[in-house]
Amino acid sequence: MNGSRDNENLAAYECYFVMNKKLSPYEMLRIHESGDAPYQAHFVPEDVRKICVELAPSTYLEVGCNRGQLIAAVKKGLNSRAVCVGVEMNAFAAKDAEQVCDRVYSSTFDAAIGGLKADYPGGFDVISFADVLEHMYDPWEAMVLAKDLLSERGKCVFQIPNMGHRSIIGGLLSNRFDSIMS
Repeated sequence: MNGSRDNENLAAYECYFVMNKKLSPYEMLRIHESGDAPYQAHFVPEDVRKICVELAPSTYLEVGCNRGQLIAAVKKGLNSRAVCVGVEMNAFAAKDAEQVCDRVYSSTFDAAIGGLKADYPGGFDVISFADVLEHMYDPWEAMVLAKDLLSERGKCVFQIPNMGHRSIIGGLLSNRFDSIMS
């Protein structure tokens, strides 16, 4: 997108950034590859959940909702008063997410934009990206697209990996950086 790196596209864009302090990207990958994948099956980013509940949205979108664990926790905190929508590109995880989400788009975020705009013309009060943004081909573009989906009072919540974690720094000092994490 031409000019998408221009800060004016994100002017007056209120968002919250949360650093993932619990697990390094290497630890998350190791757990994911272990076969039982408890990170994916049960993990709920508590800081993101608390922020999303405190913002008390009437419409909530989680990008990269996996199996819907965060959405289920947010719904519980809001006593199921919000319309909760997920976007998940893994079809198997999206199928599981349908059990807790009001609607799930089984696609990439950029491919879901047209449907999200058509189905939710008032936008979303909260959009969260919990450990997802860093995996996108163009994270800046994703933030610009998210801005266009926000309601008048909308806010975004981003959780990103802690690249200052000792496992990352140690790898870099050892001349090692596993690109599989990006």
